[in-house]
Amino acid sequence: MTRETIEKYTSELVMELREHEVGGKIIGDAVAQVESHSAESGAEPSAEFGTPQEFAGELARGRTKKIGWPLYVTSAILTLGGGVLLLRGIFGVIQDREILWGIPPLVGIIVGTLAILAWILVMIVAADPIRDPRRRS
Repeated sequence: MTRETIEKYTSELVMELREHEVGGKIIGDAVAQVESHSAESGAEPSAEFGTPQEFAGELARGRTKKIGWPLYVTSAILTLGGGVLLLRGIFGVIQDREILWGIPPLVGIIVGTLAILAWILVMIVAADPIRDPRRRS
């Protein structure tokens, strides 16, 4: 068994688990389990865990993350609303007039920028990175 065999197995496993929308913590646990077992036993990962597709299917049962429509609605509101306010604010400054309902253009620029930054923060949190349980973070 070589290091390349383990890396190939774990990369296929990660890809399969991401396709099944399994959370990053569970993926990190599975990768650590495969690497530890293979290092200790010296056996091929597929001999103990089956193919990456089989192992991923087993791990994915009942463990999918549920983000769905709230993330999509939040993204749409923050990006579209923030973009519209930002652009109207910029054009309001250029044309020296209010953007909507007497709102000054500078307020539109600030609120639009904050909405887009909030969207970036939401996407970072929703990314769900893979965490290795063997390392403290």
